[in-house]
Amino acid sequence: MRLFITDLDGTLLDDCQNISYENAKALKDVQAKGIEVIPCTGRPFLDAYNILKSANLYPNYIISSNGAMVHKSTGEKLASYPIEKKDAKLVLDYMDKNNFPYSVFTEDIIFQKDDNSKRLKYDYNNTEELNSPLANMGFTTLLELFTVENKSIVRVSNYEEILSSNKELFYIAANSFNQERLDNGRKDLSHIKSLNISSSAFHNFDATNINASKGKALEFLANYLNIELKDVVAIGDNYNDISMLEKVKYSIAMGNANKEVKNICRYTTLENYKNGVAYAIRKYVL
Repeated sequence: MRLFITDLDGTLLDDCQNISYENAKALKDVQAKGIEVIPCTGRPFLDAYNILKSANLYPNYIISSNGAMVHKSTGEKLASYPIEKKDAKLVLDYMDKNNFPYSVFTEDIIFQKDDNSKRLKYDYNNTEELNSPLANMGFTTLLELFTVENKSIVRVSNYEEILSSNKELFYIAANSFNQERLDNGRKDLSHIKSLNISSSAFHNFDATNINASKGKALEFLANYLNIELKDVVAIGDNYNDISMLEKVKYSIAMGNANKEVKNICRYTTLENYKNGVAYAIRKYVL
């Protein structure tokens, strides 16, 4: 094995969005064996870099924005697949008409509607059954989960401010507590053939350029590093991980993964809150 690819949210990160000592130690042991460790996430590059840095993890490469961007850890961009503004307009118009709170990711900042909290409260109050694992959380806790303050966040009053910016848009994510609304959102936007509509967490659906996926980014980086896919291990938990898990010989699903993810993977490990990445590394990699 020459390359270990890991998702972040729901995989390497615990439910408090931290990297445990056990997971960090296991990844460092992988690196010590000369195996390249690369995070592959829906988060923007700098966000992913800082999360890894907080655990003293320094990969040479990072796949971010659901495969829409590939960077060296130095910040050098190797590949990028932005969403065309006309497609972004279709998605954002749909979000507004259906009252979805949303975030739009660029290379260095995140645009959010200034009424996201109000939209979340409306969504919460109109959801009879919260999608698990949100069921036991009160609204205040849920609001904190969905509206974490970040210095890279820019609030806007309307999406035209986003479209008129000089920023390339790589990833649009909508949130909801209601599984039916999420399913309908994915279905309603699937007609836009120039976009890839997926989900990176149990509480969202998202849009990227059709040429952007974790699988395509993984394949690009493996070719760049002259590594065959039979020498790659990948681990993940959600729909947006399927494209990369299907590419590799050694695919690992988290214990908390969707059924569809588990069905296509060769192995299944423990849940993210039980150090499932470390367990998988000890059992299947080292």
